[in-house]
Amino acid sequence: MSSDSDASTAIERQRRSIEHYLAAPHVSGILAGEAEDADVSGGLSPFKLPALGKWLNNRADDFDVIIAYRLDRLTRRALHFNEPFPSWRR
Repeated sequence: MSSDSDASTAIERQRRSIEHYLAAPHVSGILAGEAEDADVSGGLSPFKLPALGKWLNNRADDFDVIIAYRLDRLTRRALHFNEPFPSWRR
């Protein structure tokens, strides 16, 4: 869980790091969008996060890759990586 407060630059630092990666010569792609779930428990399934869940549950066809600052920015539970995308259940 990242906290976005006046004293914290965590979210902005993560965004800058991802933007730096996207600007690398070996990366070719288009940023489809961002999901920022500040002040939400990292123990939740990514599919249940307010912002990321919208991408995973409703817009999975709009992207090929998810880029995160660190793996624990997506979830803190390894079992969550075993959950199938809802769009694959159709």
